Amino acid sequence: MIKKLESQFPSNRLLTNESDYALSTFLEMWTMETLFPHAVKLLPWRAMARDPAFLADRQQMSGAPFRVEDMEKARPEAVAALCVAFTFAEKNLLGHGKDWIIANSDTPSLLDVQAIWVFDWLISVPPCLKGTPMIKENFPRVFAWVGRFRKARGTPKALKQVNGEEAKKIIENGVEQNSIGILASDPLGLKEGDFVSVTPTDSAKSNPTMGRLIGMFSRNLISLLRITLCLM
Repeated sequence: MIKKLESQFPSNRLLTNESDYALSTFLEMWTMETLFPHAVKLLPWRAMARDPAFLADRQQMSGAPFRVEDMEKARPEAVAALCVAFTFAEKNLLGHGKDWIIANSDTPSLLDVQAIWVFDWLISVPPCLKGTPMIKENFPRVFAWVGRFRKARGTPKALKQVNGEEAKKIIENGVEQNSIGILASDPLGLKEGDFVSVTPTDSAKSNPTMGRLIGMFSRNLISLLRITLCLM
């Protein structure tokens, strides 16, 4: 989504040096596919599971029974993995006294946006890091980085709530998507116009996104959504 906004609105890009996009892609994949699955295991699941509605929601989302005991059992491994991530950020991403990932930068770039959100999230939920080595005294640069980022970000604007009909109009009147074509070597043999159902490969498979395929290449898949779907 961020990279789409970067290409759609080039005058407001957060990354201007094309050579930095490789690192941006790495950080995007690192945080989403490696760090986030560990981060969720640090949440205070036993306290949150006291709400039966929340527990039912998690089970419906994952499509499988949800057990607090399983999350608690996985916590030590998650702490170890995230300590490695905090160390990498402290010594490498923010090494040599840098305020931001790009050296000598006065403001955060897309690299910071791609990398910081898991750290920001964990620090913002105190029970996540309770009893772990991931504290300000051990990782001063990471905690200072998150503080600078929050200050640079400012106070988020209030979200405007819309109903289903208003959401439909926003989607229909949105920015036109230029066709990117269909990946010729697609192993599924999909063609433009095919009706597809898309879900993540790890969890949240119970509510697929369905629509007509209008583009697919590399990591991008674009479909014309059925507006009758419940918008989450």
